[in-house]
Amino acid sequence: MKQFSLKHFVLICCFLVFACSSEDSQVQQQDEMEDPTDDSGGGQQGDPEPTAFVVTSFSPTQAYTGETVTIVGDSIDLNTEYIVTFNDIVSPRVTVSETKLEAVIPNGEAGGIIKVQHDTFDVEVGSIEVIVENARIFGRDAASNMNVIITPNSGITNSTGIKRTYTDPAGATVWSEQVPVGQGFDVYYYYYNYRTETSEPYDSGYIFHTYGSSSNGQLFGTFSYEDYNGAQIRRLYKSNVAVPSSYDVLFDYPEGYNLSPYPVFIEATQTLYHQATVTGQSGIFVWKFNTDTLNSELIPYSNTFSQLTRSPDDRLVTIDNVNNTIVVLDENTLEGTEILYTDIPQEYIESPVMFSFSTDRIFLATNTSIYIIDPASNTRNEISIESPMSTVFGIVNL
Repeated sequence: MKQFSLKHFVLICCFLVFACSSEDSQVQQQDEMEDPTDDSGGGQQGDPEPTAFVVTSFSPTQAYTGETVTIVGDSIDLNTEYIVTFNDIVSPRVTVSETKLEAVIPNGEAGGIIKVQHDTFDVEVGSIEVIVENARIFGRDAASNMNVIITPNSGITNSTGIKRTYTDPAGATVWSEQVPVGQGFDVYYYYYNYRTETSEPYDSGYIFHTYGSSSNGQLFGTFSYEDYNGAQIRRLYKSNVAVPSSYDVLFDYPEGYNLSPYPVFIEATQTLYHQATVTGQSGIFVWKFNTDTLNSELIPYSNTFSQLTRSPDDRLVTIDNVNNTIVVLDENTLEGTEILYTDIPQEYIESPVMFSFSTDRIFLATNTSIYIIDPASNTRNEISIESPMSTVFGIVNL
């Protein structure tokens, strides 16, 4: 076998080094000779990478969650998918035009640095102060028939997984849906549909529950159903958020009372207010029930008033749909005592008055739009809901 000497080894290494150096020199020279603005020849074929976005201005510098920020700049490529982040949280919607990007402020702690990002660049826009809005409009999407929450300032809907199916120990299949409604209220709907084999023909039972909760974790609810003997059961009961299936019966409310599923609970007096109709009587009423004393009364309710709601300072509030005003009601007479806001648009007079606990703003809603009243700035604006609702339940303060 032929042996290689040290001399041969050194010569081979020198040749390899020289060859590699020569190749690197040729590539370097080619790069230096090429015009970077000339993409007509050579190199990789395909679409060129977009030029980095150049920011010239943006506004506003202070905004609420869900509002739109306009970023004006140069070198915008309409075929490029731009990602805009607020404090590293991705905007849920970015609209691109030839002169600007429009980005929706995302939910969460989005105040801080705004960035425009792409695979090839990361441009810092500037800093923004975001007033975090934790309130969401709650409704049912008309197209999907699913429950959704809506960010008020953007109208963007998000699905919410509040449905579940399970089987209880007795073998009853139960469909359960939690529907948060009102100010500090959680409303639950339970539907039972099952059959029991006995010596008599089987029967089916239907129970419809609604709860209204207080801020200290109590749940107050009503249910109405027909038992297997044909008797009508109409009960008001108290439970707890932690164990809603375990409850104490407080009261059997009168026959013929048809109670609204949206009770209002006033903390100061521990009193529930249910809008109601009564079989055999004309007009609308409010059934007032004190959960401490168990005393109750039926109070006539003006047909010029819309749905009862509760303000953050624990008062009864509604809309006077004749005078187009938001009013405070006396808790005993249910007559208007104070006008909070005037000139409510006609299309919103049947809306519940929905208060944000995080920003003190007021929202009214139809199935297609949201009307926002901002007491701090004394301004009002209207936002379209991106997907029409079949029902607007109320507000969720997260």
